[in-house]
Amino acid sequence: MGESSKISSNPAILPALQYPQYSHGHAHMRPLEYSASMEEDWKLWVQKFKIFLLAENLDTVSDERKIALLLHNIGDKGVEIYNSFNLEEKQNFDDVLKKFNAYFIPKVNITMQRHKFFTRAQGPTESFDDFLTDLHNKSMTCNFSDKREELVRDVIVIGLANSAMKERLLRTEDLTLQRTVSMCRAAELSQKQVTELTNEIASTSVLNVTTAPVHNVNNVNTSKTRRVNTRKCYRCGNNWDRAHQCPAIGCKCQKCGIPNHFAKVCRNKQVATITEKQDEDDSEETFFIGCINSECE
Repeated sequence: MGESSKISSNPAILPALQYPQYSHGHAHMRPLEYSASMEEDWKLWVQKFKIFLLAENLDTVSDERKIALLLHNIGDKGVEIYNSFNLEEKQNFDDVLKKFNAYFIPKVNITMQRHKFFTRAQGPTESFDDFLTDLHNKSMTCNFSDKREELVRDVIVIGLANSAMKERLLRTEDLTLQRTVSMCRAAELSQKQVTELTNEIASTSVLNVTTAPVHNVNNVNTSKTRRVNTRKCYRCGNNWDRAHQCPAIGCKCQKCGIPNHFAKVCRNKQVATITEKQDEDDSEETFFIGCINSECE
């Protein structure tokens, strides 16, 4: 009998592989996908498988059935790998997991893992939670034991992208990992809210901008337009447009005494002297006008 027929020859495993009767019918997981990073893929898949057993009330079933469920969900290639272990028919579920771990997870190089951990820095667009999660995952393979949380805290401070927050953390006494995480999350949330508020104000300002109507869109020359609209003021004699107030307003003419114009543009006829003379031989009063000017200079 070949190795590929070991599972099918076991009557205890065969029914579970064909149609496993779970608490909610024929529930199943997606098979294990194979890629260049099989170590991480396997860790994630076996974690989800344990969650699956717990969710389906299968965490208390026999080891034989757990193995059958594992092989049923892992896919064809996973079954081939299991056959290569050349195990006895009755095995402990945890021992089978250890075999798969040894197959998918190579011997850990502690120095290399710690190098990856200590040189980890937050990316410019990476969220703090993504940065924190990756640090936790990397620290698990570094064999830090009871110093793990302290070292995760230190690498957060060293690799944090927010330099202002980094300085604040360095000034904080009795800094713990929990406090570091809380402060960094609060700073990131605050920065995000400020950015959103700034964008809202900018968009509102753009909507409120009004533009004056343009009558001539073909190379309008503002200075020429202004000169066309100006004319000589009859009050002061200067060229002003209607947007300015004449400087002669409120001023009294030096020649005629009438306000609101200058003497150089005065158009009022002015009587220079009026002399009253009583003719001795005539009883009528006679007035003599000494000078009449049609325009005062």
